[in-house]
Amino acid sequence: MLQSSASDCIYESIRSRIDSGAIRAGEKLPSTRSLAADLGVSRSTVVTIYEQLAAEGYIETAAGARARVSLGLKPLPPKRRPSAAKQSQRVASISAYGKRVEGLALPQPPVTDPALINFLYGAISDEDFPTLAWRRHYNRALIRRQQHLYYGASAGEPQLREEFQAYLLRARGLECTADQILIVHGTQQALELCARVLVDPGDNVVMEEPCYLMARRTFELVGANIVASPVDEQGLVTADLPKTRSTLAYVTPSHQFPPVNGFFCPPSDSTLLATAA
Repeated sequence: MLQSSASDCIYESIRSRIDSGAIRAGEKLPSTRSLAADLGVSRSTVVTIYEQLAAEGYIETAAGARARVSLGLKPLPPKRRPSAAKQSQRVASISAYGKRVEGLALPQPPVTDPALINFLYGAISDEDFPTLAWRRHYNRALIRRQQHLYYGASAGEPQLREEFQAYLLRARGLECTADQILIVHGTQQALELCARVLVDPGDNVVMEEPCYLMARRTFELVGANIVASPVDEQGLVTADLPKTRSTLAYVTPSHQFPPVNGFFCPPSDSTLLATAA
């Protein structure tokens, strides 16, 4: 008979796998020596387990050969699953945020066909990406700077933030400090952080119509009421904005998505800022 808890655990695991059909009739089991080495137990422990399974008719053993599952053994029928009603009663309730996520359709992966021209937005061309150079510099960085394998600064590498600060001042005229810059993994994470920090459930958020769908979904997930406003050749039509108070407006003055004819012009920017004030 089995004695130790470790033996019981191994025995129950093998037997349940045979019962479920995960190990099929006639299939060979690992040798006692290899299984003992894999599980970190003595060989005599595995021998005892195999002897117990053989005595119960689960496996067949023979001198000089590996044990195998008995040929006439059939897996047990699966246990009846509880009805959907009973199962729903046992499922822990999820938050309002979780229910909103549950109701959203996940985006489908793009179809990649070499015979088609890829117009997928937000992706780089395979032919244009310097794969070899990227791998070479990546390997060099890992070898020379082992600390990169561990957690870094929570807001991003200080030197990278300083470079962004200089770029934003030069290219956008935006005055800020490196400490005010947060490095994230992409547009979606940035939108999620902004939505969680700036928006409470029930707040109104003004968005362009049409707009970037994933941005709209992000604000909807935190419970925002989306106030859609049409766009024209100058951008967001501020005259059509409702008089109700809105927490924020999400607009893309120079990178409208989906693309429309024209971009925001300075008068439209000024009007929007005046509306916000």
